[in-house]
Amino acid sequence: MPYLPCLFDKILNIGYTRNFLKHGFVVTLHKNGNIHDVDSYRGKTLLSTLGKVFTRLLNNRLTDWAEKYGVYGEAQAGFRSDMGTTDLFVFYGLVSHMINSNKKL
Repeated sequence: MPYLPCLFDKILNIGYTRNFLKHGFVVTLHKNGNIHDVDSYRGKTLLSTLGKVFTRLLNNRLTDWAEKYGVYGEAQAGFRSDMGTTDLFVFYGLVSHMINSNKKL
């Protein structure tokens, strides 16, 4: 475990990763319904644990950088921590209801 930060820093510094960090194995899982119907299945990608940890680290670093430098706009709430799209969805529903009912906002 103590070697992972050194490995990940090395990968980021040289800009090269081994294939096992980048590639996944897609398996099909039966959801429900007829087992002979292709629409009854969904794909699931199995990734290496080390690859998952690396991508989480990379995502966290990029998110921190984007927050620090104000890269995200107000409309990108779904990509930001402590923000979500649920409030926007509810607001849109209320506005639509009021407009369709010919009521003032």
